Amino acid sequence: MAHESRTDTSFADALEEFKRRGSNLLVVGPPSDRARSAICRRLLGDASGRTRRRLFVETDGTASCLDDCDGAITPETTRLVTRPTPTRSAAATVDSSTTSTESPESTAGGVARRHVAERGLATLACAINEEIGVFTDRADELDPAELRLCFDSLTPLVAENDSVAVRRFLHTITGRVRSCRGMAHYHLAAGRRDDVVVELAPAFDAVVELRIDGDRPEQRWHVPDRDLHTDWLPL
Repeated sequence: MAHESRTDTSFADALEEFKRRGSNLLVVGPPSDRARSAICRRLLGDASGRTRRRLFVETDGTASCLDDCDGAITPETTRLVTRPTPTRSAAATVDSSTTSTESPESTAGGVARRHVAERGLATLACAINEEIGVFTDRADELDPAELRLCFDSLTPLVAENDSVAVRRFLHTITGRVRSCRGMAHYHLAAGRRDDVVVELAPAFDAVVELRIDGDRPEQRWHVPDRDLHTDWLPL
């Protein structure tokens, strides 16, 4: 008879705690659409038999995670905040602290869409906070893990801002997610031991590594508060 290992039990306990009290996860590894879709489908949650409120934040414009969620897609359940990645020449000629253009909300494909043209992190944080507020206002009180946030890429933010500003931004967003016991994951195209990951990891509850082994996407979790490091697991 197979026995569940202590690591397996601790990992299951950690996941249950994340769902109960809210969590923020940093997802790292080399770019892979297949691995990315697999982890997003898992972390966005199963909508069968329950309501999910999903907020997508897109910053790199290369791929959308919207296709990775199941269940009903309506403005009441699915919202999207987009922010363009500036070209190097634009960044040199435009002061992001003074540009403040925002497109009005629109709805397409059942998704409430909001475009933030300003590149300042404070404006993006404000937009994310307000979108979460739309969900909390409509639901009165969200159930644990009802809110799921997918942040498609921290890479542009890291490239455009100093580490202090990025950490301040993350502190604001992760705190807002925890305040309503939501679950958020943030993609960063970097290795777990890269300097940028080591620097940002303390802002998160866990770091999730992705890889493709042969043709199979896999995940490996690191939960520092529990001194927990899993083996590579199938996605």
